[in-house]
Amino acid sequence: MAALLAHHRDSATGRSPFQPGPGKLPPYLAGRATEQAVIREFLEVLAVREAPASDIILHGPRGNGKTALLLWARSQAEALGIDVQHFSGNVALTADSLARRVSSEPRWLRWLGGISMPWIGSVTLTDPARQVADVLARRARKRPTLLAVDEAHRLGASPGEVLLNEVQGLRGEGLPVLLILAGTPDLPYRLRAMRASFWIRNRQVRMGRLEPGPAAAAIQVPLREGGRSINDEALQQVVAESHGYPFFLQLWGDLLWKGCTDPSVPASLADLSRARPLFEQRREDLYEELLDELRTAELVSVAAAVAGEFLDRESVFRERVTLAIQSALRQKGKTSDRKTALTAERVLRHLGYVCPIVHQGISSYEPGIPSLMRYVANYEIKRQALTGTS
Repeated sequence: MAALLAHHRDSATGRSPFQPGPGKLPPYLAGRATEQAVIREFLEVLAVREAPASDIILHGPRGNGKTALLLWARSQAEALGIDVQHFSGNVALTADSLARRVSSEPRWLRWLGGISMPWIGSVTLTDPARQVADVLARRARKRPTLLAVDEAHRLGASPGEVLLNEVQGLRGEGLPVLLILAGTPDLPYRLRAMRASFWIRNRQVRMGRLEPGPAAAAIQVPLREGGRSINDEALQQVVAESHGYPFFLQLWGDLLWKGCTDPSVPASLADLSRARPLFEQRREDLYEELLDELRTAELVSVAAAVAGEFLDRESVFRERVTLAIQSALRQKGKTSDRKTALTAERVLRHLGYVCPIVHQGISSYEPGIPSLMRYVANYEIKRQALTGTS
């Protein structure tokens, strides 16, 4: 069952099956069988024209495969005869833009909205919330409907409130409508600001890094299906250096596929050594982008202090991270009250620098990517040495 859920398509002969980029669906979604089973369960309810019990909230750091999972959900829904509306939160920053996005009315009729023409009278479309509800209701009565929203943390507060409330209302009427929202780890915080308190009862799915077994499968399975392989030493090294981060696994797989001098021979440590400079350059490019976001938020030294809490630890109690942020802000001469520290903490969560987890009832954080924390900490050490500051 897990293998069936994980596969997307067979790779083309000779062409790399790995997809190291945003918005790409790899041929094998390793380690996501639980998430896929949840989505499939909801879609099967929808397909028999029943209203699902709730919506689905996917949240986790960037690069962990949320977009790929949404693409998989879309393909599964379409195969079940479900009508799909798939869009990004950044195109629905206002209630009007959301209404235009989900509207199935002809473009010319939407353009006429609110224009007064004496020969036919005034044409006025309904308010955005009513229009969203009416359009979705019409769709759902014709066919079960899935709304898949990527980058949902970028939804405006007003359209987010409209979307959550109207879908909830339609589901209360028994209409087959399902909403899947996917966003960064601070998506739950942003949903709390949308005045739709029931969202907390939706099915929440956290997407973090992969465990070693699935991480290894993410490399092995596409190679095997393409008639290739990798030896155990090289595979262990790839898994260790990728930290279970799906983007890095796809990148390593792609580099090994393209860089092996003899595809009939298992990829080896020698192949890794040849590919490593390219991998490290791509990784550094990514880390520089994330470092720039920390610079913009004036949180580099704060992020470095948080990195210090994770030395030799796989997870850190959430309150300890908050206190470390308060202390770092105080050292910078900034306001260091709890509210300011929590705001900074949300930024680190949004960037995927830390990822929230709950284990045995204890709320903690794990690193989004451990090597990113080391990168930021080393940058801060060099900055302090260069400027003579602390």
